[in-house]
Order: sequence, then C-alpha cells, then structure tokens
Amino acid sequence: MNLILLHNPQAGTGEPTREELLTDIRGSGHQVKYKSVKEAHWRRELQRPADAIVVAGGDGTLRKAFGLVSERPGPPIVVLPVGSANNIAGSLGIGGKWREIVRGIGRLVPTAFRFGRVKGAGAAGCFFESVGFGVLAELLRLEDHDPQRFESLAGGREGFPRAYAALAKLTAEARPVGLRVSNIDIRLDEQVLWMEVMNIPSIGPRLTFGASSSAAAALPSLKMVLIQERHRESLVGYLRARADGHARHFPAVRWHELTGEIHLSCAGAAFHVDDQMRPAKRKLIISRAEATVPVLCMRHTPARVG
Repeated sequence: MNLILLHNPQAGTGEPTREELLTDIRGSGHQVKYKSVKEAHWRRELQRPADAIVVAGGDGTLRKAFGLVSERPGPPIVVLPVGSANNIAGSLGIGGKWREIVRGIGRLVPTAFRFGRVKGAGAAGCFFESVGFGVLAELLRLEDHDPQRFESLAGGREGFPRAYAALAKLTAEARPVGLRVSNIDIRLDEQVLWMEVMNIPSIGPRLTFGASSSAAAALPSLKMVLIQERHRESLVGYLRARADGHARHFPAVRWHELTGEIHLSCAGAAFHVDDQMRPAKRKLIISRAEATVPVLCMRHTPARVG
C-alpha cells in the first residue's frame, strides 16, 4: 500500500520514534511518506494521493487529521494510538500495540466515524469528542491561560491524576449556570454545574460519563449529560478517588439522547469544542454532521450509553 504517515513525536511518552515507525511500516511491505505535525506545511502532505493515512499520535493529532478529511474526500485513516487518553481510538475499538496494527494494515476493514457540528454567532466548526461548558471548560481555560492556578489545584500530581485533582476542586467550588436546551425531543430550563454534548463515550482525561466502554465509531446519537447541584458531592468524591489512583464508576447522572438540531444557551458561560476554548455565545446550535470520516479498523462494535 502507498501510505502517508502523520506523526506527533511528542505524543504520550515520545515513543515510537520516527525511525521505528518507518522501519516497521516499510518492513510490512508498504511505501510510506513521513510528515510530523510539528513541521510547517504538514497539511499539504495529506493532499497527496495515497491508499491510507496512518496517524500516530493521540486525540489532538487525530482531530487534526479528521478535521482535514472531513472537509473534503480523502483516503481512509489508520489509527496508531500512541497518545495518553486515546479517547477517539477507544471509541473505534482500537487498542493494543502499534506494531500489531502496522503489521495488520492490509487486513483492516473500513468503518465510518461520525462527528458533530456546532454553530454560534457566526462561528461554525466540527467536533469529534464533545462540546460543553462548566468544569471541564474551566480546566481547559486554566491550562491555557492560568497555569499557576492549574498547578495549585493539581497539588503536585502528574498525568491524569493531575487533571482529576484539579477537576475535583473546580467541581467543589463551581457555581451553577443557567442552561436552556430545546430540540424536537426535549425542552430544558435549569441550573447545572457541568454540561457536555458527547459524540463518543470517553472525553478529556479519559472520563467516561457513565457510558459503556464497549467500542463504537461514535455514539449511536449525540448524548447530553447534565451534572446538577445534587450530583456535586458524588462527582467530587469520584474525581478525588481517581486522583488517588482508585478505579471508580462515574456517578449516576442525567442523560438525554439528542436527535436533530440542539439549540442551547448557557447564560454567558464560555464553552469548549473538544480541547479548544470558545468565548461565550448567546446561542449554540449543535447537530450530527451528515458526513463521516473513513477509518480502517479491525472491528466495529456498537456501544450503549446509560
């Protein structure tokens, strides 16, 4: 096969290296051209003819590749999950060692990854994990704009425990925000601490909001999770336990399955689209995109939520 390798050399632990990837791909009988997402003009490489694009990185690298392929027809993507969270790869049932995936590229079968779209105040874009406001949005804001505050909340921890500790403290002090939601299925007007419209079961620092861990190219439909004042104590306990390295199930929360366009306003709160912060908008319109991203996988097993 004629392949393009898109690589984030800083993903996860920094392994595999460029040389390891190229050696194994070529050793499996494929032709490959390499491009790092840390280099200038890497997007141009994805416009070249190829049988598939091999993406070696985490969720951020995958979102970049998916974003380009979602804008125009392109070759399918082969995912090598070498990041930290690997939420998107997990939703596709992709795990195991990257070498095993490379050696089996010729046996992979096509599936379609579904994604969402968000519009608001003239801005438009797609999302692959989630759109939301509240605690996770505040964590992302602090990480980008107030790292000193972020570190004080994290309490010297590293990795995922760092994020869980900060989320626990943010949840403990969060103020409820007014939320209004309407679509063909529901109408809501209430105060919440945290809201996410989710495209896949696991988001951010590998948070699975009560959803099944079984694999899917995306959830059967967009799901909205609402975390209200009555969930605060149980959520803080869950996050503190995760920060201390204890495995716990996410607390029971309210879920809504969403179809059609979702019209949402959140009382001036800033929100996030995947890992990018966006300023407060008067109203957001969220929907499932008609297009899909072609992906090559070993298998596809539908997931269930709630």
